[in-house]
Amino acid sequence: MTRRLLLLFALLALCAASLPLYAGDEANAKLIGTWRHVIMTRVIDGRALPPQPAVGEALMRMMADGTWSLTAPQITASGTYRWTGADRIETTTLESTLAVQVGMVSSKQVMFEEDRVALVTVSTRAELDKLMGPPKSGGQWPATTVITSIFRRVAP
Repeated sequence: MTRRLLLLFALLALCAASLPLYAGDEANAKLIGTWRHVIMTRVIDGRALPPQPAVGEALMRMMADGTWSLTAPQITASGTYRWTGADRIETTTLESTLAVQVGMVSSKQVMFEEDRVALVTVSTRAELDKLMGPPKSGGQWPATTVITSIFRRVAP
């Protein structure tokens, strides 16, 4: 009997571990809508750089069908997103005016506060090498880069 219970527990644990994690309907409903980029902060190897206010009108649209788009003065991009945890999404860029971004997959922490959402992306040196190639100066990319993009809701 004990062996059967252990086997059942192990089977249930394996099944639970294989299930994808999704945010609740409430978090997904909060994310869907149109957002205006307000500010970006960067922390490079633990050192915070001055906040960078948005330049021009940059709008991000998150749709209920799992797609997103970004329209800004310097870039237009679109792709898909999916929830991978209670506060995390994975985005895939399918189209972009910046060719290096096409096909890029990125994990982002999602944090809501009133009418704002913050998307936090952490990149390692290895990820930057893969995305950007080695720096032209012969140096190396930072070990860790944390970029937080803050958006304010424009429309649901």
